[in-house]
Amino acid sequence: MNKLLILLLLTINLLFSQKKKASLEEKIQFVIEQHFDTYKDLNKNLRYFKRDTIQLKKMITTFKEKHFLYGQTYAENNLGIRYRNYSLYNKAIATHKKALETAKKANSIEFEVFSLNMLGVVYRRMDANRTALDYSQEALELADNVKNPNEGILRGIAIAHNSMGNIYLLLKQYDLAINQFEKSQIIEKSIHNELGLAINYQNVGYALEAQGKIDEALAYYQKSLKINKNRNNKLGLVICNSSIANVYIQQGKLQKALQLIQTNLPIVEKLGNKYYHAYELLDLGWAQTKLNQFNKAEKNLLKGLAMAKKYNLTSAISTAYTNLSELHELKSDFKDALKYQKLSEEFENKIINERNSQYVNDLIIKYDSERKNSQIDNLAKQNEIAQLQLAKNRNLLIASMLFLLFSSIIVYIVYKNQDLIYEKEKVKLEQTALRSQMNPHFIFNSLNSIKLYTKVSHPIKSIPFIKYFLKM
Repeated sequence: MNKLLILLLLTINLLFSQKKKASLEEKIQFVIEQHFDTYKDLNKNLRYFKRDTIQLKKMITTFKEKHFLYGQTYAENNLGIRYRNYSLYNKAIATHKKALETAKKANSIEFEVFSLNMLGVVYRRMDANRTALDYSQEALELADNVKNPNEGILRGIAIAHNSMGNIYLLLKQYDLAINQFEKSQIIEKSIHNELGLAINYQNVGYALEAQGKIDEALAYYQKSLKINKNRNNKLGLVICNSSIANVYIQQGKLQKALQLIQTNLPIVEKLGNKYYHAYELLDLGWAQTKLNQFNKAEKNLLKGLAMAKKYNLTSAISTAYTNLSELHELKSDFKDALKYQKLSEEFENKIINERNSQYVNDLIIKYDSERKNSQIDNLAKQNEIAQLQLAKNRNLLIASMLFLLFSSIIVYIVYKNQDLIYEKEKVKLEQTALRSQMNPHFIFNSLNSIKLYTKVSHPIKSIPFIKYFLKM
């Protein structure tokens, strides 16, 4: 009996494994057959595979072979998101740009907007704020021009507003940031997108915390946490718990903070998100510093700093220096405290300068691009004017030639007509002249004949007749 049960279980497991192995291919075939062209429909069928880079690459290859552009751009964008979460920003940008090209080939405004938004997010993570803002604005303008937008395009508008809000956060324009997040919330509510609401609640919390409104910020973090729990969104839970732990540290609720951070660490490590992993280590070190656990704190702070440097997480590096300065100050190691404080200030200034420099560089690039585009447009217009002038000249030449041809024909016809009239008159005159020459000879010859006749035949009787004829 036990053997039969084991055999049955093995058979079920084998069948399940085979089904699981073939499921991606089946899903790909299904979405192609159904010709799904929206993110929502594609995500409904493929979302279980989008967290695996190998499966995403397989999707891209298969969709490309099948010439199914909607599936291809969906997979490319999700692969770009994976690269972004691993802090592989250059790969993320390249992949999202491919997705944008594919979306344009597919003539899909929805996927174009999505690709532009994702590019904006990557550049924002790199502190390239101007470029990030440009991509978000381009996505917003493209989506706003669509009449009767579907859910996917509305979602794109919401993401654009959210991205712009995050840029304002980095620029410390907190009221402007909150305004953008609230615009995004209105759209997310209208399409019943809870995940979008959770993200916006979290971001409003960041802005309020930066303004020193800790209690209000905590309320927004908890609203976001509730949604992420209901959706079992692991990354969302990590982000919310990290923010709440940060607030607890500021409120002096250190044990609560430690509990949340220690819960987060294994999850974020498993997810492979280096950005949030570095911040978890820094928050852990900060909490341990407050608890006077200096050795543990220093170890975690240095570990977080090393990770931030490895993946060029500029904001995390600045935070690490600030926390290390506080640690050494509490240890009465003022020399190192001052050293880290100076490093923190220098790095913060460097970040500000780099952001400003990046902003200026982006403006220059944008100006150069616009100038080149303007030059190209001018050349195109000049070429168009030249072509029009050539066409005008050609038409004028043709018209002139036709005019000359018709004029020549008319002159020729008139000339020939006049020539015919002249010839006719000439013939008439010649006939008249001939006639005038012929009549006297005819009369003379006739008279001679008559005279001869009368002499021979009737010499006397003919005289009266002759006289009569001469009188005529």
